[in-house]
Amino acid sequence: MGTSHYLALLVMWVSLTRSCYGLGEACTADDSSNCTGTGVVCHITCVCDSNHYPSNGGCTEKIDLGFSGCTNGNAVNECADDNTECIAGFCKCVSTHYDNNGDTSRGECDKKKKLGEGCSTNQDCTSSDSNSECSGNKCQCQSSYYDDNGNNAEGTCASKVNLEGTCTATTSGSGDPCNTAFAMCTGSESSYTCKCQGGYYKSDGNTCSKVGVALRSSCTIPTSESGTTITDACKITFAECMATSDASTTTCQCTATHYTYGSECRQKKKLREGCSTNQDCTSSDSNSECSGNKCQCQSSYYDDNGNNAEGMCASKVNLEGTCTAATSGSGDPCNAKFAVCTGRRSSYTCKCQGGYYKSGGNTCSKEKKLGEGCSTNQDCTSSDSNSECSGNKCQCHSSYYDDNGNNAEGTCASKVNLEGTCTAATSGSGDPCNTKFAVCTGRRSSYTCKCQGGYYKSGGNTCSKVGVALRSSCTIPTSESGTTITDACKITFAECMATSDASTTTCQCTATHYTYGSECRQKKKLGEGCSTNQDCTSSDSNSECSGNKCQCQSSYYDDNGNNAEGTCASKVNLEGTCTAATSGSGDPCNTKFAVCTGRRSSYTCKCQGGYYKSGGNTCSKVGVALRSSCTIPTSESGTTITDACKITFAECMATSDASTTTCQCTATHYTYGSECRQRQQLGEICSSHKDCISFDKKSKCGTSRTCQCQTNYYDSDGSINVGGTCTSKVGLGSACPRPDAC
Repeated sequence: MGTSHYLALLVMWVSLTRSCYGLGEACTADDSSNCTGTGVVCHITCVCDSNHYPSNGGCTEKIDLGFSGCTNGNAVNECADDNTECIAGFCKCVSTHYDNNGDTSRGECDKKKKLGEGCSTNQDCTSSDSNSECSGNKCQCQSSYYDDNGNNAEGTCASKVNLEGTCTATTSGSGDPCNTAFAMCTGSESSYTCKCQGGYYKSDGNTCSKVGVALRSSCTIPTSESGTTITDACKITFAECMATSDASTTTCQCTATHYTYGSECRQKKKLREGCSTNQDCTSSDSNSECSGNKCQCQSSYYDDNGNNAEGMCASKVNLEGTCTAATSGSGDPCNAKFAVCTGRRSSYTCKCQGGYYKSGGNTCSKEKKLGEGCSTNQDCTSSDSNSECSGNKCQCHSSYYDDNGNNAEGTCASKVNLEGTCTAATSGSGDPCNTKFAVCTGRRSSYTCKCQGGYYKSGGNTCSKVGVALRSSCTIPTSESGTTITDACKITFAECMATSDASTTTCQCTATHYTYGSECRQKKKLGEGCSTNQDCTSSDSNSECSGNKCQCQSSYYDDNGNNAEGTCASKVNLEGTCTAATSGSGDPCNTKFAVCTGRRSSYTCKCQGGYYKSGGNTCSKVGVALRSSCTIPTSESGTTITDACKITFAECMATSDASTTTCQCTATHYTYGSECRQRQQLGEICSSHKDCISFDKKSKCGTSRTCQCQTNYYDSDGSINVGGTCTSKVGLGSACPRPDAC
């Protein structure tokens, strides 16, 4: 047998009879005796047990809490306890836990407790907030602090504040944040401060004093609280602490609106207000009195505000004497019978009222008006120079008429020609008009003499009878005060006007009507009742009579939103302009699933909720499944619809080879079955290796359930930070940025 054959047989024999294996090698049975080295156990391969970690080809015992010797940033946790990490070469608790033995050896990492959470020791609470304590098995603020979140989660213990100090909105209505008895946190919006509660006032630096000093008793004026003065430090209603008239002291006194009445403050009553004693009135105005349970001026005085609130009693004045604008039209301020306060702007005096004249020093005598009995012409002309006494009664001269229609209080006015102004009182009468077949007519404040019904003005001051048939020749009536008489024709709603070629004048239907045989028929607007299409098209050529109502034809819509005065406008494509009146409606849009939307003066047709513009004039429904084909939405007036897909964190985008577009996960997520799952950076929490590898192919999900670099790589940003990149470790002799890079 040759030497080479002998050596091959020897190698085969050794491999078949071997029973010991090194760290990382496959072992033949789940038996630790197959693996060599301290802390090495067999689990398919030889690995370190839970109390050791792999180091330099062997297993090194993990380090207890508080002890040194660990390596910062090592991808493998070298510390023995849960919730620990290597900080500055020592095994210490992670940020959410604390060492219950005070950062010395042999302690345990207990969870830090926030305000409101259950606890068993003060340290559970102070480890999170140094101003808290464990009270009643719950973390609460110490006595000189308060929860700035109002006893809700995530609060912090803040120092209690003095009066006028700032507190938080969440503690509004509570006394907890205030360092003063009988104070509470109050305010609005972003401004909250500690103020004395109801029934108390700030009497000095940080004290809330109870109100209640008796009337006329000595008191201290309350201090200002953020610009607001507390006026009631006294126990009497409508009293406040103020300086005496000689400023020698401060006492509780009635406010300016009340007067002292025994031991109480009684309201001063103004003119026209109810009263029970004269003092109720005189305390406000010395010239008033309580009469009929109401404050009124004494007999020789009058209310200078015309019996309205805030008036004062002023002495009554003689004829031609000055009175006030507020009493204009009233006889109250005048010291003469049948006199009245009259004038304009800043000049008002007492004068004899209408129908009376000043016949002596301070006397008003009655004038004789139209229709009243008389004995001489002067009885009448004293009132109206164009009247006379005829048949023992005041009447107008023959060329005048009573502008009040032969009723009392009228005036004689000159009779007027056609289009001349007459009075409302003579409306419907021919008396004021100087033309046969004319009558006074009009509305509101505008009345003029016009030809009566059946007549029209055909010349200077003449009324001619109407009666020309439709389409027959006629003469255009003359203008009457700018108004054209439209009915020189015998047909209703027809008027005499020039023909389209201006060659002649004929009776034609007015603009609101159209010719229908021998009559004028009303043009109907959108929404109005109709019986023929011509009723509608005569007003809007794009409308039709449908269901006995004028509506737009199928390719048009009502630009006023089916309200009166609308016009049929052509329906518009996507992004086309529609009207504010149709906002929220799909009527104006020429696309299925589109609606008119916008604000102010800008309204356009857009795809409704749940749809997007996928092509020229088409609205497509959102909701394409992951990996399914889709169409990238077009821009709609500057707004991009990013979700044409039904999966969260997916969007419609081109495939890597740009051959088509499908629903794909965004850059921050990766495809996980039928959903998009977030990619996790180094240091972030993970649940599977794929969470980490999807972001960095050289990372893995470590035993601490955070993304860490694989064995032959290190975190370029340091393992204690979130982020970074897994970089290959360097060999002996090569330059390295950190110890864990080797």
